Amino acid sequence: MAAAVASLSRLSGLLGRPGAQLGRSMSSGAHGEEGSARMWKALTYFVALPGVGVSMLNVFLKSHHGEHERPEFVAYPHLRIRSKGSGRVTAEVIEHLERLALVDFGSQEAVARLEKAIAFADRLRAVDTDGVEPMESVLEDRCLYLRSDSVVEGNCAEELLQNAHRVVEEYFVAPPGNISLSKQDEQEPFSHN
Repeated sequence: MAAAVASLSRLSGLLGRPGAQLGRSMSSGAHGEEGSARMWKALTYFVALPGVGVSMLNVFLKSHHGEHERPEFVAYPHLRIRSKGSGRVTAEVIEHLERLALVDFGSQEAVARLEKAIAFADRLRAVDTDGVEPMESVLEDRCLYLRSDSVVEGNCAEELLQNAHRVVEEYFVAPPGNISLSKQDEQEPFSHN
């Protein structure tokens, strides 16, 4: 405690000097050993100690408050926007997609975006592909260094599925979406009627 008070009094002594005198003592300190030590002390007080103090404050605040965790998404069925849409996507399709992709299509904007994606995909069906030979690779004009297939005997599916955090109907569940299956089952299906 006494060292801190002594340091504070030295610092206040430096700050209490007029600007020209402080500047002279700093510049003259660069030439002599005594002035050099004074310069390093001043740098320590003005640069290093505040940096250490800020670091210690950050560590203290993190240890007391912890990291801010993002709250889990909670769907509120009474806030879902009911829309008739264009009728291209039925309620059954919406429910099926929500279950497969674990994505909530509970807003008119989400359904409109889905309908635009379907319309874009439908335009691809209009492309005439008669007489066009299918490509085996999008890089068919380049040499591809692929490993040879090696057949492994035995049932490896069980071993692989042990690595999964969550399995549904013998499939990996990844990535988890913004709604869970249990919460989605409790909600009313999206209505287009």
